[in-house]
Amino acid sequence: MPASRVRMAACVLLAAAAMTGCGKDPSERPTPEVVLTDADAGAIVSVGIGTRIVVRLESNPSTGYSWVATPPSGVLRAVGKDSTERGETGRVGVPGTQMFAYEVVAAGSERIELRYERSWERVPVKSFSVTVQTGR
Repeated sequence: MPASRVRMAACVLLAAAAMTGCGKDPSERPTPEVVLTDADAGAIVSVGIGTRIVVRLESNPSTGYSWVATPPSGVLRAVGKDSTERGETGRVGVPGTQMFAYEVVAAGSERIELRYERSWERVPVKSFSVTVQTGR
């Protein structure tokens, strides 16, 4: 093989390694994240294993209502507890945003399902669901 072809092949391999992050510590690579909102209700979302999914839904706990999640069953893993961002500070009764985080841990398909309900009524006034699909 001529020297110019060897150099060209080496350059191509080096460029490919640089683009894939070869040699980097995996902890230094950013975790892919997908943010879902009410606008995504009913959607089918295709992601890779390791992706973090954050669901952000409007909530108003001062009314007694909050979003309740159905626990994931295998493709997804809940990350931490749900949290709430308050709306306008200093104002009572202003809606905020309730957030749920998941990590994709296996190949397959699973639905994220949430119900907006009062704990003492257990009758949802709204629901939210998306289907998460992932390959290997």
